[in-house]
Amino acid sequence: MKPLAHIAASGIISIAVGIYFKSIGCAAISLAAGVLVDADHFIDYYTSHPFTIRIKYIYNACEEIRIKKLYVILHSYELVLILWLAIFALSLSDYWKAAAIGLTQHILFDQFTNPIGRLGYFVIYRMIRGFKKELLVTLKD
Repeated sequence: MKPLAHIAASGIISIAVGIYFKSIGCAAISLAAGVLVDADHFIDYYTSHPFTIRIKYIYNACEEIRIKKLYVILHSYELVLILWLAIFALSLSDYWKAAAIGLTQHILFDQFTNPIGRLGYFVIYRMIRGFKKELLVTLKD
């Protein structure tokens, strides 16, 4: 999913989160979690390309999947599961729930809009596949 689409989707969901929890803070945390999770793409970029601060270069390389490996460590159903289990097991606050909602919606939108196979958002699966993009990406002809 493209960054502006993530911002829009996260924005709408975060408004609902804020209304549900009656908290602007929860809305802001949900928005931040739903957008900033994409920071892990920098790891993928820098493991395949020389250092640059030119965001457009980084964005284009990630968008066109011109990277060698797909680590995207924050894009992980395991992380989502651990976060939700911690929230319920430890009775964490609404702020944690808002962050979990933001992260969860981001990964679900990515799952259905990106050319990554069904299991591609499981970090364990990616690890088993050696994080090799050609074993994870399902590009359409």
